[in-house]
Amino acid sequence: SRVQKFNPNCLRRRPGNENEFSPSEVVQWSNHRVMEWLRSVDLAEYAPNLRGSGVHGGLIMLEPRFTSDTMAMLLNISPQKTLLRRHLNTNFNNLVGVQAQ
Repeated sequence: SRVQKFNPNCLRRRPGNENEFSPSEVVQWSNHRVMEWLRSVDLAEYAPNLRGSGVHGGLIMLEPRFTSDTMAMLLNISPQKTLLRRHLNTNFNNLVGVQAQ
């Protein structure tokens, strides 16, 4: 039998609070969904830099070497832009959860 028996309640719309995601959701994010998340945290101008990068939720959540610094490098946010990097770091940590640090 099918897992959900097609209960429409199993389909998830966008969460009400854009800053609260469960790790099991984030793990399943596509590259495109990660770009949407960047837009939702006011990093829209950098989001296109991830297109075709292969960065997806599983990489973000499960690879311990993938940090906010890795993300900043892939987004082409220079090390001199400390406020921008701090903003990314805060949102990245909110996304992966402090337990990952």
